[in-house]
Amino acid sequence: MGIAIDYFQSGKYHEALLYFARLDSLYRLNPRFRAYTALCYYYDGDQRHATRIFDEVLPQLTAFSPSERSVYYRANADAHQQLGQLDEAAAAYDSLLVLCHDNEKAEAYFQRGVIRTQQQQWLSALDDLQSALVYYRRYQPEAKARIAQIRNMIVGCCDNINQMQDKRTEP
Repeated sequence: MGIAIDYFQSGKYHEALLYFARLDSLYRLNPRFRAYTALCYYYDGDQRHATRIFDEVLPQLTAFSPSERSVYYRANADAHQQLGQLDEAAAAYDSLLVLCHDNEKAEAYFQRGVIRTQQQQWLSALDDLQSALVYYRRYQPEAKARIAQIRNMIVGCCDNINQMQDKRTEP
């Protein structure tokens, strides 16, 4: 176990994964170490295994710090999003937004807004993107490209909302 943790803490996720997976097959690791394993799968590019483990263990980690849990929820949300599992990704971002610090919320709102645009949920997307814009301006004003991107996406949401309203008022 010590070697797996050393590799994990050193950012050598593939090596840590080899040890964690072997240990889990022999002993059934506790939820925290299974979350470490999921994070290793995530960083190793195996999003399917990562989400399978995260979805199972995250409800068991309520006693751990919000900061630690937010790392897992962020990875889980991103992995689900990469797999095209948008509802699961949005739910993970919902949980992340409850746990993370204010200076970390900008990207979570942005990603949830992206999901909502992909789902053509324009009002929800608009709300998320406006929140993302507020958090980026306050905590990451140097992220000018992302701020410009969000502004453009807000305009796109408004255009889609207006088109929906125009269709409703047509004779």
